[in-house]
Parts: sequence; C-alpha cells; structure tokens
Amino acid sequence: MPELYFCCHPWDVLEDGLEETLVRLAGEIGVDSLSVPAIHGRIEQLRPRYQRPWIRREAAATFQPSSPHYGNTRIRPIPGAWMKTRNVFEQLTRACEKHRIAMRARVACCNGETTAARFRMATCVDVFGESSLTRLCPSNPDVREYVHGLIADLTENYEPASIELEGLDFGVGPFDSAECARGIAWGRTAHFLRSLCFCAACRQRASDAGVDADSVAHTVRDRLNCLFELGSIGFATPEALVEDNRELRSWTHMRRESVLSLLRSIRERSRSRLLTRYGGDALIRGAGPADLLEYCDALVCPPPADHDASHGRGSRSSTGDFGDPRRIDVQVYCHPPHMPDGPTLVRTVQKLSQAGHPSIGFSSYGLAPKPCLDWVRQAIRYTRRESTEA
Repeated sequence: MPELYFCCHPWDVLEDGLEETLVRLAGEIGVDSLSVPAIHGRIEQLRPRYQRPWIRREAAATFQPSSPHYGNTRIRPIPGAWMKTRNVFEQLTRACEKHRIAMRARVACCNGETTAARFRMATCVDVFGESSLTRLCPSNPDVREYVHGLIADLTENYEPASIELEGLDFGVGPFDSAECARGIAWGRTAHFLRSLCFCAACRQRASDAGVDADSVAHTVRDRLNCLFELGSIGFATPEALVEDNRELRSWTHMRRESVLSLLRSIRERSRSRLLTRYGGDALIRGAGPADLLEYCDALVCPPPADHDASHGRGSRSSTGDFGDPRRIDVQVYCHPPHMPDGPTLVRTVQKLSQAGHPSIGFSSYGLAPKPCLDWVRQAIRYTRRESTEA
C-alpha cells in the first residue's frame, strides 16, 4: 500500500482554516501525509478556491531558524516576510501530529533568488565571470555548512517523517536559457558549457584534485566563442565533448563528487527518510539518478511536463529510466490543464500503485479547484480498496 500525500504550501492550509483543513485532508480526502516546503523558491500562483486567488512569495523559509545550527557558515535561512514573527512550519507540524498526518519537509537547498542575492559570494559563476541570480554553489564551504545546518535544524526541532531535498546540484547555469534573450541558438552541448561553474570554490576543488581550471575555462570559452561567431562547437553531445577532453572529463567528475559528497554527509546527519528530487540531465546538474540513490532512500519524480504523461499514457517513461520503482516516489497533477478528469486520475494512481511506487503525491492542494479535491478522494479510496483486496 503506497503512502498517499498532498503537496501544499502553508498559506493554503492556513487560509482555509488550519483545523478545518486538516480534518478534511485526514478524514474526508484520506491522505497519509503532507509535503510542505520548509524552504521554497519564488512562487506565483492563481488559486481557484480562494477569495484572493493570486499568491506571490519570494524565495524564503517557512520556519524561524535556530541560530546555533548555522555557527559554521555565513549563510542563514531567510524567513518569509509574510510570517512576521510566527513559525508557521512549526505550527503546521504540531497540528499534523495531532491529526496523525505525517510531515514531509521540502528543502530548497541551493536554489532561491533571495538567498543568492543576499549571499552573492557563494553563488555559481560561469566561465565569463557572471554570478548566478538563483543558485548557490554546492562546492562552496559556506553553502555546504548551511545545508548541514538546515538538515540539523529541521531534524532536531521538527522531526519530519521525510526530508525532500530540492536543488542539491549545480542547476542549469547562471541564466535560464528559456528566458535569456540571445542572438544565437543554444543546443544541449552549449547549454552544458554555459552551466559549468568556475567560482573560487570550484577552482580550489579542481586544484586539490590536480585539475587545471584555467585550461578547462579556456576550452569552454573557445567552444562558446566559436558558437558566438555562428560556427560549430564540433560535438553533437556534451558526453562526446567530455569524452574527448581529459581535463573537461576530470572537471565533470569533480562536480559529481561535490554533489555526492554533500548528499553523503546529509545522509549521515539525517534521522528522517531522505528523498532527493531529480531535476534531469545528470551531466549539466552534476549527478544522475543511480548516483543519488546510493545515498538517499528514494528519488522524487515530479509530475511530467506534458499532458499525456501526467495522466497515465507516459507514466512508465517518466520513471522507468530511474530503475526499481520501489525506490521512486512519484507525483501526479490532480487538476487541469494537466489532468482532464477524475476517472483519469483514478486510473493513473492505480497504475502507479500497481507498479510498486512507495509514495504517490498529488500536486497540488492550493491549485486544485474544489471538484478536483473529490477526484483525489476517489483515487485514494480506490487505491486503498484495491490494495486491501489484493
């Protein structure tokens, strides 16, 4: 029987009335747990069920940090201004305990505009010296101690059943290629080169590993400058480029070790079930699914972007590349435009349960119109009944 949970934000639960909402979630809808951000990125949503449907939040923490846990780093979590002096995550955690709903704490580790803006000295830096506006570098010692502090703070003070790590990688580079205006076309190989971080921490790790950072930077600039002159990078894939260049290959190995050593140290510090959200493209982000599964209990596979995959026809392809489904937590949309109707949601959840996924999450509580809450209720009841009969 899989764990069935709702992804939500604290304000969605509070605006509906904390007690009333948890009674509905636990009793009427029947979820086992809630996935709630302890630290989130920038959010802008149109929520159909609320009197004030628009919600905008800058990247922030939903809890009040405990200072002793951050004594070894210059970076601190930034509590959301909307909370004022409240500790909303704690309030929600205690209420969930009362209603026997397990808490899954989502943690945006290295991603977040607000943190990147305040602690610019710890951000990723591209080959041209531009600092990321959204991404802290996982090689940076301050960032690593900051993430350790987050895990210790949440584990000791809130004891979540699970911790979901987001953004524990190098991201996609200092600029989002989908939004950055440019006069050339990016392919995946150019995207990979643009994503490589050359901050002081990465250069130091390269030096310690015997890798010539200046030589790697020269190779990256040379390839990109060729593209800027409407030439060719010369390789169809970043894998081929890395295989052809020994120092660039060593650089990618160093990035992989940076991500995995941080995840390994988190594993040693966490008493909760540890999950890692996989963002896709292992070479660009730093580590792949098999790497991450070595040090966490399961991967979280977010809802697929395309409509068909979200309601069943592509559910296998969206998770099949990750290996054993028993180590893959999956999430599905429970509302339009990604999910067309209740029967489709029921069938989708049924297939995922039969495949053996340990947890199935519904995304998301705040965005679901009222009829869609009934879709989730039906999907949960059908899945439970089928599991009992089996």
